[in-house]
Amino acid sequence: MPGWQSFRIWLMAFLLFGCWALPLNAQVYTWKDDQGQTHFSDKKPGQRPHTSVSPTATSIMPMGSNISRGKAITRLNTAKPRPDQGRKRSRSDKALAKKARNQQKQAKKCVSYRAKIARLDQQLRAGYKTTKGNRLRSQRRNVSQKLSRECLLN
Repeated sequence: MPGWQSFRIWLMAFLLFGCWALPLNAQVYTWKDDQGQTHFSDKKPGQRPHTSVSPTATSIMPMGSNISRGKAITRLNTAKPRPDQGRKRSRSDKALAKKARNQQKQAKKCVSYRAKIARLDQQLRAGYKTTKGNRLRSQRRNVSQKLSRECLLN
């Protein structure tokens, strides 16, 4: 029986690898329906005009080269622009620089408003007399309005 056992192993291996290779030889058909939508199938579309498509082999990339390629793309996407080499800045460059400075100033102002509100909230929670509490609430209301007008609504 040892001969029969090895024959069964070889037969199973052949069937396994034979079935695995079948999809590689599969025929793919493409056609367009009445609405103009393109379809792909492994079955013929019947009487419709169709085209036979030969699928190409899958592309396999080693993990190391995939990672290095990703890092190269990241470097390109995050690369800083080179400084102007002696050319005069145009009006649009100056306008963009001015706009960026104004945005930075505005961001700093918004941060300071939030810090003032946090400080006032802390003082309000700490306990106070009535007159001091009214003054703190008034200050908080004014700073909160400035924050809303200058930071949140713009």
